Amino acid sequence: MMKYIYIILVSFAITLTLNSCIINEDLELNKYPEYLIVKGDLPLGEFATIDLQYSLDYALPFELHYNKINDTKISNARVILKDSNGIEELLTESTSEDEKGRYYSKLIKGVENTNYELLIDVDDKHYSSTSKISRPIEIDKISHEKYTAEFGDIKAKISLSWKDRKYQDNFYMVKVGVKYFDKNRMDSCFYYRETFLFSDLNNDGNVINVTCKVDPLSIHRQNQGDGLYVSLCLIDEDTYNYFNGVAGYDINSGDSYSVSPGNLPTNIKGRAFGVFNAYPMSTKKININKEDYYNF
Repeated sequence: MMKYIYIILVSFAITLTLNSCIINEDLELNKYPEYLIVKGDLPLGEFATIDLQYSLDYALPFELHYNKINDTKISNARVILKDSNGIEELLTESTSEDEKGRYYSKLIKGVENTNYELLIDVDDKHYSSTSKISRPIEIDKISHEKYTAEFGDIKAKISLSWKDRKYQDNFYMVKVGVKYFDKNRMDSCFYYRETFLFSDLNNDGNVINVTCKVDPLSIHRQNQGDGLYVSLCLIDEDTYNYFNGVAGYDINSGDSYSVSPGNLPTNIKGRAFGVFNAYPMSTKKININKEDYYNF
């Protein structure tokens, strides 16, 4: 499921949170320089994945973006991850052509109540970011049912609920995907194909009920998984704003290749775009038989 949003974002004030520091970079986008875009992901209990690429010209014809995406992905960067327990790791660059520009940890995993620092060196330029994993919120109930979508396609509605944490603004990302064995890391990992954003606006401390519509066939095509996995992620407001507003971002594939002519929220220091997001999550498995979703 591809989502392309072209939005000019107005100025964001400098904001300090427990998890990150958002910066309003005054970048000269109208002159089309190439800016670094960082997509840093560190879930609770999982390894870190850092994707690096340069931005493409916003004015470039849309159909040419696909031809140039791979050229923007950055190899031979130096990417270091540190945690507040004193562990430091030089991240490993993927050798797969399909994962060009991806760096991942083999040692450091996400741990509750831990601070993380990301350091990136690219072409003699230095970038950094920090983030913290707080306490997770558990999924209380989850269910699914089939429904007939547009053009007669059979898809699934996944309903889930959880108790919102009181006396604070909470922002959530719900991710749906499969589990697979990653040969690079020699470990089981999640591949998330569909992602949804929610907030607890006017619902402080109450039970939150949401429904996510997904295509099980599209998700299962990525891997012969043993079911679908639904993860509830507690993210900070700045990360929520980034994913909800960044131009040209396909939230499901992770391609952040086009930067619109406006200054975007980022917690990456060093005149760059993107976000480094360390976050807690809770995960439930649902048994969906993908054969039930074939149309005959």
